[in-house]
Amino acid sequence: MRKGLAITIIAILVIGLGISLGGLVYYRAQFSKISPTEGKLEDKALEQILKNITIKGTKEELSYEKIIEDKKDFIRKLMNESSPITAYYAFLANDISQCQSARTPVHCEGTFQVIKLLKNFAQKNCNQIPDEFSDLISACQTNSCENLSEGVNKHLCNAILNKDMEECRIGLEKAGAKPEEIKLKCESYFVLYEGFKTKNPAICNNLSEENRIGKLLCESLIGKKDIDKYLDALVPDIGYFALARELENQELCKNIKNEFVKSCCSNSEVDINALFTKLFYPSLK
Repeated sequence: MRKGLAITIIAILVIGLGISLGGLVYYRAQFSKISPTEGKLEDKALEQILKNITIKGTKEELSYEKIIEDKKDFIRKLMNESSPITAYYAFLANDISQCQSARTPVHCEGTFQVIKLLKNFAQKNCNQIPDEFSDLISACQTNSCENLSEGVNKHLCNAILNKDMEECRIGLEKAGAKPEEIKLKCESYFVLYEGFKTKNPAICNNLSEENRIGKLLCESLIGKKDIDKYLDALVPDIGYFALARELENQELCKNIKNEFVKSCCSNSEVDINALFTKLFYPSLK
């Protein structure tokens, strides 16, 4: 077994479930200048999203709806390129090559692989676990982690099968997780495994409120929530958030329908970088 590969994939499990181990996309504060530190945007439309604001009309005369409508496809593109969202679509299609369209393909690929592992492990589709994870195939077949060699895999195998937070903590620490991330990571392991096992979407309610992307993916994978409808509805809300910040006009926050985005908009200390972090990478502060 390629131990290093297995550890890497397990260590980044919850990137796609609402947790990050670092190295993900960060966004600059101003929406008109959003740009990832990793990778380079070919589409520069976002930099032009507010160009009409400063060249014509008063604030009262501007058509905010038209500005957002013109850039809605690009805003949606930003969401789709986040590693958790890309991994979700790749998982549904059972096509890991789709991760190449993610902003950080390596994180998407890791997320894809471990979600697949958790599902197959939970549903006892042991033969569908890749050969690279032969020790996990054995654990799946026997429903026991006893024969695994000591290390990250054994700790996390025991944690998942027994809902053992301490075993999960030890395993994630060995994998290099930050102490403040462990609770959310472990709850995501437990919830997704149980969700795949019981096929009960109510299990997703056991995720913490702050684990928004985790809950979204859980409800979409297990409860068949319409993730496209959810993301489409976020587009104008993110647009109004950006305009409110750019124009320093808190009144625009009233146009936001998503209650969480609206509350962030009302807090002047939350910039667009922080909003995307909370929505898609909640462990990044």
